[in-house]
Amino acid sequence: MKHQVLVCDDELAQAQSLAEMLEWAIVIQDDERQGKLDFLGYYTSYAATLQAVTDHQVTEGIYFLDIELSPKQYDKTGLDLAEAIKRQDPKAQIIFVTTHDELALMTFHRRIGALDYIIKDSTRSEFQGRITEALALALENIATSHTTQKYTFTYKIGHKIYNENIDDVVCIVTTERSPRLRLYKVDGIAEFNGNLKELVEQFEFLHPISQSCIVNDKNIKSIDLKERKILFVNGEFEYFPRRSLKQVKHLIDELGKS
Repeated sequence: MKHQVLVCDDELAQAQSLAEMLEWAIVIQDDERQGKLDFLGYYTSYAATLQAVTDHQVTEGIYFLDIELSPKQYDKTGLDLAEAIKRQDPKAQIIFVTTHDELALMTFHRRIGALDYIIKDSTRSEFQGRITEALALALENIATSHTTQKYTFTYKIGHKIYNENIDDVVCIVTTERSPRLRLYKVDGIAEFNGNLKELVEQFEFLHPISQSCIVNDKNIKSIDLKERKILFVNGEFEYFPRRSLKQVKHLIDELGKS
């Protein structure tokens, strides 16, 4: 997967200069990362940048944004743009470029979670160095998030996000209150809104045994094909329909390999 890189600065000359430096930094990174970066372009306004993110359906993009973005008091700022980008691209890597380092504190208060801040008032070589470093850091951050996601099951209750180690997930079943799902863990139960099919597509460790239940095969204790019953390590059990025998037998084969 290629990660797209965008620039937004309301001063055209600054945007072009930053774009040139980024294209050079991408060449350096691509020698090491085997072509994982794609420079999408530079933009000079909030609207144009956000439109580009939408049109190109950018995911896990890397964004270099001017914090001030406009001299007008009530215009959208780079902080506003970062928040809008995060809504469309939750794993966006945001790097702010600013002439006022004290503005970095504002990103903390607004919980934007910027990856880095680069001050414009530096020599070109220093600026180039910071850009190259920020780009490398963004790639490392993305790679780390992929590793974490591989071993983590994430779900949301209200406005709070929960992360469970996949080894603690036993099974997930539908409830009478659709789209409410019930998560059985090794040490408890939780309920959240979701879709079983989407979870199977998102998390490779989950396997469907019926239209109403998906399981983590690592926490299966035994399978009774005659009774069509699966017993889990936490004492819970689930029945599966005859039409799911093929999938369940595949789980038995996988368990035999482990």
